Amino acid sequence: MTALIILAIAIWVGAALLLKWKRPFLIGKLGEKVVSRKLLELDSEHYKVLDDLMFPSLGNTNTTRIDHIVVSDFGIFCIETKSYSGWIRGDAQQQDWTVLYRYKKRKDLGKPPGEVFKTARSLTTLTLALR
Repeated sequence: MTALIILAIAIWVGAALLLKWKRPFLIGKLGEKVVSRKLLELDSEHYKVLDDLMFPSLGNTNTTRIDHIVVSDFGIFCIETKSYSGWIRGDAQQQDWTVLYRYKKRKDLGKPPGEVFKTARSLTTLTLALR
């Protein structure tokens, strides 16, 4: 009986640790699904939506991942989905963005404008190469 209780506690602790470790990934995937469903509400005659694409990056062996691409009569739109709560500080001119949570906790978001610019440049190069 004691061994069974210890096993149950070990499974519970393991599951809690795994969930804590995977939580950001799962929240991110959920955010991408929400955006994808919203984009599918666009008029399919004028908009084509592509989700979760990966293609070669410029000048190296790395790849670039794009959450969503919307191709329309009005242009091609690359959408990077972020699932954060709190106040997000940053604009197109600022390289480093920050999210402020309650109780003054901060997290550096990196460089979203740089990421988007690099992705758009890679996509432009790829489309020109396909002509």
